[in-house]
Amino acid sequence: MIPSRTVTFDDSLHPLLLIRYDGRASIAHMHEVFAQRSRYLARGERHVLIHDMRRASVTCSSEQRRLQTDWLRANDAQLRACMMGVVFVTDSAALRLLLSIMHHVQPMPMPHVLLPTLADAVDWSTDQLRHFGFTLDAEAALAHFDEPPARRIA
Repeated sequence: MIPSRTVTFDDSLHPLLLIRYDGRASIAHMHEVFAQRSRYLARGERHVLIHDMRRASVTCSSEQRRLQTDWLRANDAQLRACMMGVVFVTDSAALRLLLSIMHHVQPMPMPHVLLPTLADAVDWSTDQLRHFGFTLDAEAALAHFDEPPARRIA
């Protein structure tokens, strides 16, 4: 049986990007995330990123934390140039603590928040888009997430 994928990417609302995590991400998944993020950064386009971690496992190995820290350091200049903000969505106190510690060790080079719901994340992200002059993109994202519940991204 093929294992279910734990990381999915959605750039259909660009410049709002969404990465969803489901379960425990392996080292291979982490490399996939960083490779995809590097491709987005290579475009040189401004964007806001939502990391939807509501269904992610709290566990994170020291190797995974090191990979994250190394990637942030290596891409600092591009992150500063392209990122208008990043939001981490989780209602897990343990994951919030882990993310806070990681961000203390390697501060994020852009505005960032940890929020408990996707609705809060969309509000924050669209405010960031508006702040940087991407008003039409913000309205499109809000309209997308305000679709009827049967079609809405959970």
